[in-house]
Amino acid sequence: MSKKKIATWVTIIFLATALVAVSLYNRYSRKTFDPKGFINDIREKNKPWLDSLQNAINYENNLNFRIQKAINDSDFKTAYTLMDSLPNFGKKNSIHLYKGMIYVKQNKYSKAIEEYNSLIDAEPFPLALGKRAEVYVKAGKLDLALNDYKEAYSLNYDYSLQVAATFELKNKKR
Repeated sequence: MSKKKIATWVTIIFLATALVAVSLYNRYSRKTFDPKGFINDIREKNKPWLDSLQNAINYENNLNFRIQKAINDSDFKTAYTLMDSLPNFGKKNSIHLYKGMIYVKQNKYSKAIEEYNSLIDAEPFPLALGKRAEVYVKAGKLDLALNDYKEAYSLNYDYSLQVAATFELKNKKR
């Protein structure tokens, strides 16, 4: 064999060995991305923070449930005491909502409307509009109730039933 053929074979063997070595290195040295593992790692690293956040959410949900139960049971003293324990974030709006609910339970519709107006002026969200519309229906102000329900519906389609029911009430009165 000539030196040229030997050099060619050595080069081919060298390149083949290098190619096998590179492919083995790439196969075993790279970590593949594991989405479940990544999410579990994030959970473990942030577990104390996430647990405290979940505890705060659970506390607030329980507190809101207890306030609404106290209002439904006409235990207004307990409701006011619990309202003082609400977290500062959104507390002012929540207090207007709950005061409005208390006034409705006491059949003080004008005061309830004032509370809901304060709440809606600050932030017109569907729940507040729906609550005020309920008061308008009880007070016989169906046009105002229908307007509030329509606005609530434009923000949340779950209010379609209330729009229809108020429209029917309005047409029955005529």
